[in-house]
Amino acid sequence: MEYSHYLSFFHAKLLSLEGWHRWGPNESFSTALEQLPLDPDLKKRIVPFGDGTEAIGRLGYVTFLTNAARLMPYFEGLGLPFIFQLYPGGGFQIGQPESDQKLRRVILSDCCRKVIVTQNLSRDYIIDPIGCDPAKIELIFGGVFESRGDFDFHRDKKIFGRDKQTLDLCFVAHKYGSDLVSKGYDQFVGIAISLSRDDPRLRFHVVGDYSAADIALGEVEEKFTFYGREGERILHRFLSCDGRHHIH
Repeated sequence: MEYSHYLSFFHAKLLSLEGWHRWGPNESFSTALEQLPLDPDLKKRIVPFGDGTEAIGRLGYVTFLTNAARLMPYFEGLGLPFIFQLYPGGGFQIGQPESDQKLRRVILSDCCRKVIVTQNLSRDYIIDPIGCDPAKIELIFGGVFESRGDFDFHRDKKIFGRDKQTLDLCFVAHKYGSDLVSKGYDQFVGIAISLSRDDPRLRFHVVGDYSAADIALGEVEEKFTFYGREGERILHRFLSCDGRHHIH
């Protein structure tokens, strides 16, 4: 959604690096492009990065630390200014020397004109210890996405103890391959098992590529509901559910 908006708004190309499919089905670039629900005219401007000869223009924009670090030779070689969107994950790890080295390489480059962060922790960390100028940082809390939805936080809430008798805890994230740690799913399960011993009213909901087979849930398995991967449109129904009417 984010990048299709940029393609519609700017005269731009979207260059896809190799390894884009590691978290999803191992399909070809052309197959994945064909399946994208985008206008055909926009699809014409989505191309593989290749040897970088397409990486020209007035401004670059890159998401995730690993991608930005890989692209530094092209940005600096072309003298191309760029904006860096720093999401958690994607090579960004707190207190890890290798991650810190990449952060400094990217953020302190003369070509880096702006850093978008989505968490207070990320903002504070790149100021100290990384050394980023605070004036270079733009905080867009939560993520870069369409936030002008019609969800009414007052009208649509169903309150525990008033409208429902279950307390519903939710985990929403993509799973990258077999990685159960980086998004904290292992901790979510551990918390669920621990809390359920004392409170039978708890229910747990998981949106993403996770299943009951990932981690043994034992006696709490019946309290878990898995929804699989879903688009953003699920959130209105999902967040309005009362803990009994599940979405499958």
